[in-house]
Amino acid sequence: TLEGAIIGFIGSTIAFTAGFIIVSYFQKVGIKIPIQPGELGSEFTIKDKLYLYFDILHAATFYFIGIIVATVSALYPAMKAIKLEPVEAIKG
Repeated sequence: TLEGAIIGFIGSTIAFTAGFIIVSYFQKVGIKIPIQPGELGSEFTIKDKLYLYFDILHAATFYFIGIIVATVSALYPAMKAIKLEPVEAIKG
């Protein structure tokens, strides 16, 4: 279970960092939208770029959800391994 928590922590940290870097870049530069206003059949005014926003509260929520999911998913194999005798576990 501890191994699952550590893997979840490492994976969530990598995802959080990569997400922060990518969103920060597109927050400054923007993502070009290849459609012209009016092409969608609507009269909405849209800009030519989409700018992203990094919300620390949502990012932290998903960071901890990643750790929790990895930890909980390691519980079933751990509970199954607890019930085995060491000799049976070595035999396979």
